[in-house]
Amino acid sequence: MNRFLTQIPQAAKLARTTAFRSLNARAVAIKQPALHKGYASDAGFPNNLKIQKEAQESMAFGASLLTQGDASSALTHISRSLQLYPTADAHYNMGICQYMLKDTDKALDHWHKSLSLDPNQADVYVSLGNIYFMSKKDPQQAISYMTKAQQLAPEDPEIMFNLACMQESSGSLEPAIQLYEKAIEHGLEKAKAYLRNAIAKQMAQSSK
Repeated sequence: MNRFLTQIPQAAKLARTTAFRSLNARAVAIKQPALHKGYASDAGFPNNLKIQKEAQESMAFGASLLTQGDASSALTHISRSLQLYPTADAHYNMGICQYMLKDTDKALDHWHKSLSLDPNQADVYVSLGNIYFMSKKDPQQAISYMTKAQQLAPEDPEIMFNLACMQESSGSLEPAIQLYEKAIEHGLEKAKAYLRNAIAKQMAQSSK
């Protein structure tokens, strides 16, 4: 489940720089719409299947446009979906739109809103972690989000790898080494080179 690769300081490349079920290697696995019976946070919102269906159709079309890389057009349709029936998935995809349109703050806002409706989305935490690491230059907050992602998806080797890269870049070599080892155990071959590099750094520090 690779995502597109981006350079990061001192730790080379993250496995997925945006947890988008979208963008390149993950084949734009944008969240597809589904009818919902209603969220606890939807108090006062009409539980009307016709409205939900229209919202579903708007998001489906917007998601299709996102897979084609047309974030500007997708924005219109996903916005409509949110107006009709706001869901965690719609906010997630709106975050993708905004990120692709280079409005990081709006992307973050929609991902936080997505989590307020469904707090158990590992990929949203991956997105937040990577944005805070890459764009906000806040490694501790990034590590916090990525740790939450790992708690929600403990068998995902790419989350282990991303967290290891962040730990290594922040100078926490022992946790990074342990995470690289776990990623390798779960089949992520490219983590081997990073593990060797982290061990070499640790040995160099020990010899001083």
